[in-house]
Amino acid sequence: MPLVVYLSGSAVDLAYGVILVWLFVTLRASLPGHTSFLKGVSFGLMVWFLRVVMRVAGEWVVTTVPASTHAYTLASGLVQVLLVATFIGVLMPEAGARATVWHTE
Repeated sequence: MPLVVYLSGSAVDLAYGVILVWLFVTLRASLPGHTSFLKGVSFGLMVWFLRVVMRVAGEWVVTTVPASTHAYTLASGLVQVLLVATFIGVLMPEAGARATVWHTE
């Protein structure tokens, strides 16, 4: 495979990650949950519905794919999006928050 394919795939993944972080930071104040973890989970569920569930619904209507394939896509998409969104929620600092990893007081 040519190097261009790897570079373009990496660029798409990087852009997708930046967009997810931007969306999370933009929506953080309105997301349900009192902790960064819960805000990440609620953001992940929202992204999962809009990205994975809607894609599976479209494929279900347009293609003839076994139901087990749709179920696998839903389940694996849920795990993937929850992991990514939870990491974003936990690792992105609040605006104006102290940037400390360990609380020493």
